[in-house]
Amino acid sequence: MNTIWGAELHYAPDYWPLWLIYAGVVVLLMLVGLVIHALLRRMLAPKNGGR
Repeated sequence: MNTIWGAELHYAPDYWPLWLIYAGVVVLLMLVGLVIHALLRRMLAPKNGGR
């Protein structure tokens, strides 16, 4: 077990299952895509009198 200053690293990547890492990356990319999509819609929306 890896230790840093006597603290055990229970959350080191070699303890994580690979599917969990892939699922986290996919969820993160989906959230980033959603934010970028919302920002682009807001920036590129036609500005017509506050409708």
